[in-house]
Amino acid sequence: MADALLEAGHRRFAIIGGAAGIRTAVDRRDGFVEALSRRGLTPLVEVVGDFSRDGGYDAAQRLAAALGVQP
Repeated sequence: MADALLEAGHRRFAIIGGAAGIRTAVDRRDGFVEALSRRGLTPLVEVVGDFSRDGGYDAAQRLAAALGVQP
């Protein structure tokens, strides 16, 4: 995914990931960050949320606040 976004010209990224105890969430995050790193980029912000509707909402709110975006 990161490679496709980079090829499309995107250069600023933020990540909402799952809990560190969930191996697939860790693998996805690490793969994305490694792809960015190969191009000399890092995510601007990373937040973690539960795999639930409320967890996703909370993570999105924290991401927006970290980026200075008003809801």
